[in-house]
Amino acid sequence: IFILVNKEREENDEKYLMSIVKINTLDRTTIIDNINSINQFTTRLNLHGRFIHIDPKAREFLGYSSYELIGHTHFDFVHPDDLPIIVRAHQLCLF
Repeated sequence: IFILVNKEREENDEKYLMSIVKINTLDRTTIIDNINSINQFTTRLNLHGRFIHIDPKAREFLGYSSYELIGHTHFDFVHPDDLPIIVRAHQLCLF
């Protein structure tokens, strides 16, 4: 299964394209056999974008415990040099 979602936007003579791609190549038997090893976790954010819930499994992917993330935004963990582009991409996704 291949799913592609594109969003195109022009602003101040700049063109932005954001894509979300999902490729699923595993058969159902493999998924059922490996249900506990799926590489995913869940988070919940409040209206201000702060983490209010972090799945404990996130630690193996992010390297932070849920206690270290609760109350922070994902921007708090971005390198300062990368922050302007991440903030801009986030703003474009919201509108």
